[in-house]
Amino acid sequence: MASSETTPLLRQESTTSYAPDEEYDETTAARSTFARNLGALDGFALLISIVIGSGVFSSPGPIDANVPSPGAGLLVWLVGGILAWSGALTMAELGTAFPGEGGIQPYLTYIYGDVFGYMAAWSWVVATMPATLAILSIVFVESIYSSLGVNEPDPPITHKLLSLLVLVCVTTLNSISTKTSTRLSSFFVAIKLLTISLLIISGLVVVFVFVGKSKDLGGHDWHQNNWFSPRDTILPDGSRFDWTKVTTWESLGFYSTALYGALWAYSGWDKANYVAAELRNPSRQLPLSINTAIPTIILCYVAANAVYYILLPWGVVSTTDAAAVTAVTHFLGKGVAYFATALICLVIAGSALGNSFVAGRMTVAAANNNWFPRVFGTVGYVGTLRVSKIADSDEPADMAMDNGESPINALILNTILSGIYVLLGNMRILLTLNGLAEYAFFFLTVLGAIILRFREPDLPRPVKPLILIPILFALISGFVVVRGAVFAPIQATILVGIWLCGLVFYFVRLWFLKKRGIAQPGSSYRAMTIYTAPVTLVGAVLSRHPTEPRVFRASIVVMVVRPYFTDDKRVLPFEKVIELERIDHRTFRSIVKAYSPTGGENGTYGGHVFAQAAWAAAQTVEEGFLVHNITGWFILGGKPNEHYTYRVRKIRDGYNYCIRDVTVSQVAAHGYMFVCTCSFKREETSPFDVQEDVDLRDLYKDALEDKADEPMEHSAAPSNDSEHFRETYLPAHPEHFNPVAGLHIRKADMTSYNRSRHPLDRKQLTFYTLRGSLPLPTAPYPPVSDSDQKIALTREANMHACAHLYASDRNSLFIVPNHLGRPRDYTRMASLSHSVIFHVGIKDLLMTSEPRIDHPNADPTLWEDGSLPLCNLEEHKDGDKDGRKWFVQEAWLTRAAGGRALHTSRMWDYKRGVHIATTFQDGLIRFKKDAKL
Repeated sequence: MASSETTPLLRQESTTSYAPDEEYDETTAARSTFARNLGALDGFALLISIVIGSGVFSSPGPIDANVPSPGAGLLVWLVGGILAWSGALTMAELGTAFPGEGGIQPYLTYIYGDVFGYMAAWSWVVATMPATLAILSIVFVESIYSSLGVNEPDPPITHKLLSLLVLVCVTTLNSISTKTSTRLSSFFVAIKLLTISLLIISGLVVVFVFVGKSKDLGGHDWHQNNWFSPRDTILPDGSRFDWTKVTTWESLGFYSTALYGALWAYSGWDKANYVAAELRNPSRQLPLSINTAIPTIILCYVAANAVYYILLPWGVVSTTDAAAVTAVTHFLGKGVAYFATALICLVIAGSALGNSFVAGRMTVAAANNNWFPRVFGTVGYVGTLRVSKIADSDEPADMAMDNGESPINALILNTILSGIYVLLGNMRILLTLNGLAEYAFFFLTVLGAIILRFREPDLPRPVKPLILIPILFALISGFVVVRGAVFAPIQATILVGIWLCGLVFYFVRLWFLKKRGIAQPGSSYRAMTIYTAPVTLVGAVLSRHPTEPRVFRASIVVMVVRPYFTDDKRVLPFEKVIELERIDHRTFRSIVKAYSPTGGENGTYGGHVFAQAAWAAAQTVEEGFLVHNITGWFILGGKPNEHYTYRVRKIRDGYNYCIRDVTVSQVAAHGYMFVCTCSFKREETSPFDVQEDVDLRDLYKDALEDKADEPMEHSAAPSNDSEHFRETYLPAHPEHFNPVAGLHIRKADMTSYNRSRHPLDRKQLTFYTLRGSLPLPTAPYPPVSDSDQKIALTREANMHACAHLYASDRNSLFIVPNHLGRPRDYTRMASLSHSVIFHVGIKDLLMTSEPRIDHPNADPTLWEDGSLPLCNLEEHKDGDKDGRKWFVQEAWLTRAAGGRALHTSRMWDYKRGVHIATTFQDGLIRFKKDAKL
């Protein structure tokens, strides 16, 4: 990718345009992003709809039973809201620093290691979501019982059977189609907002009527007793609890349990970062949305609970799990209560439907990560015996669900687990279990955000609340978890048992996958690794000295994030350069950060994002497909020392080919910086193989001279091939020499060949070979030499192709001014689009392993300890890993006019003379007005 000495290609400064033309501005960038089309008001509405649910109608009873007074109960609702508020802001910080979907699991994985991310997923799938569904099903039936006047402190088996029936109905609705369930969810959002509004209006009517006409409506206690004086609490079994005999330590246990009820009602605050993906300016609009929506919800919840204490005798509130229905029945009678019950039941059903929908997707995501058996990643229609889609097949499961298909197996698992909780527990026990399970990991997540403030102070954080906010959340949530566990030892013991089972399952399944060869670290993108070093919270902060590389513990690999080279100029091998972290099924993040070809603070190497976008797309196609064509458009500037985020979308899947598009962004960039379309094809044979017969050694013998058999003898390709950089800037700034990672790249001196030729006939040869070693491209390897047998490609075959894509953008538009003989006369240069078309299969694209090259003219590769998988040519003997399979890019200028230029190249297997690919790059290039040929 080209850049000028004054304006590097992917430069990012406030005064410099990132786009091809100067007319570009931030407004244009906002319009060019198809997803970011919401404002702060839209974000406010989304957060309101996400957070407000059935908890405000069902939690008041359990909360009131664990506090000494109504005033204390309202304070619990206030504290729960403040905790949700601070948690949402902290989660927004993490969500914008690590864009993508997947909840807290990616954050925990990044901070603490793979096991923590897995345990969060396990806890949500096995404990949190099933307990939530069980609670909603119980409350649904309890609301009907309450409207009918059926009050049984210990529900009989019929209550549980009806709750199970509710679960089955919810699962059936979600199994029909995800589109059906999402349409119903929109309806339920309107119902719950209407219901809570009517409830608050009822309370206001009572207050104003009482004040104006001295009528005694509703309960008597709200105007006769002190709201903050302790009173005996009537428990669901009819017994009375005397608060005057409770010690301070014991009361803290009750308050912790009460707080779990409030926090369950506020559940959804942790999804605030999902709203960021839709906002035009997340760094400003997301905090604004949170800081308006959460206080509004707090006000609504406190007001609604004040209404319960106004409409009901205080002794009744603690005895019911359907406070809203009981209040309306007491105030307006059974006739109106039936209507209110219907509304409230619709709200609960909507919450159950939404949570079942999310639970299914969480289970599929866990299966996609090899954390759960593959069968739970299956999605398909009700009644089909054929598996419609399987995670990690030709279409990711979440994309299939976007097309209307449902994760039936995952929903069945969730229903079974929820049914177990319904049969073995009640609402109040499950509330505490749910709270312990959720907030143990919320505590770790927010604590991790605090750790990252010290461990990675330079991590881009578009949303960065005051550090006191996550500290406040960590202190309160940590205390609530510990005190709640002491106060409710049965629930805590059950939860610990669930976690221990999860750990056993994790290691057993990891052993099973390794035994089957599914998850071998380093050889498969989905490989799972165990971080065996002891992890402590103090160690997480102190594990890295500021001058040492940071250990990156991704969900699939254990990797060290380094610059592209170390102080002694040891350079990363290609396998490490291109590695990705999976954020969700179609979102990926680079592990190695973007680098500047000049070693400066502006401009990044376009070949990196170009090749890695294809590698990200390859993760979403079925094994057996090899990238065939990629065309990309460079839109905005990139920022060095930041990660790329890749979002992949399916365009088409066929038997012999498939197409994906990829959008790429960085946290600090405003909008998408790069988009591309990738096509993949299966290996095919043909009776014809026609290409131009060229002997490169003979054609370019004047330029190659005595180096024809040893490309390594040529000079290293400059990281920025402009005359200004080579001859003026670099001598003055030798520290900015930046050897190209991933590949050995050498540039032939073409002066003697080009001297007497027309600019359109001038050529440039750039040789490249692999740094390091790549995973095996076929199974088995080498492929059986039988023309009738199809080659079984692995997904990693695409990594070999991506190495060629990485090299294809090495010189690019610098060819134009150099071949025109005006290397210093251009004023602006920027790549617009870049295309690569492969003409051959994996046998001709295979990148063989390099030796540990010890050449005075070569920067050594930074080899990791341990052996790497080797891909050598058939004629290589064991140990003869000399990496002499060189490829060469033959590049030239095709056309230059109107401020634009076209750069074309052919890529060859240098020794065998096989034409493997053709490239085209269209770019903007402007020259000084007095420049002449």
